[in-house]
Amino acid sequence: MKAKWPLTIGGLLVVLIALVWLRFSRPARTGSAIPVSIRFFGYTNQSGASMAVFQVTNHTATVFSCFVGPRVSEANPLVHDLTAAASPGLMPSHGSFTFAVAASPDSNQWRVSVDVRPFREGLPPKLASLLRRFHDKEYRLTSPAFSGPVPRS
Repeated sequence: MKAKWPLTIGGLLVVLIALVWLRFSRPARTGSAIPVSIRFFGYTNQSGASMAVFQVTNHTATVFSCFVGPRVSEANPLVHDLTAAASPGLMPSHGSFTFAVAASPDSNQWRVSVDVRPFREGLPPKLASLLRRFHDKEYRLTSPAFSGPVPRS
């Protein structure tokens, strides 16, 4: 009976060393170091309103859902819209999600935030919850500052 303890402890140490070795011996990831990014795309006119266009880019194989938050004033962070600045959408793996936000007619600078979460529709609720808790990475992006477009002269 006493001879089994050293073998058990030795076996556990071998397993632990193997797991640590596997964890740290993975090859470096190729591609972008930033999993998701946001950039200002330009201005457009939709229904007579000036809109700032942004693009969120996915540099991973994961499908994400994107939730666009309200606009927040850069001059006074307490001043913000009460509703989402744009409709939510899906961002495919290695793809992008483009959305438009109302641009302010004055010179006040605004920012908008985007919450990016892995899309888990179709999975059993318990499995989706488990994945969210231990595996999923969520990202909160803040756009570059924007205001109304500069009038052409």
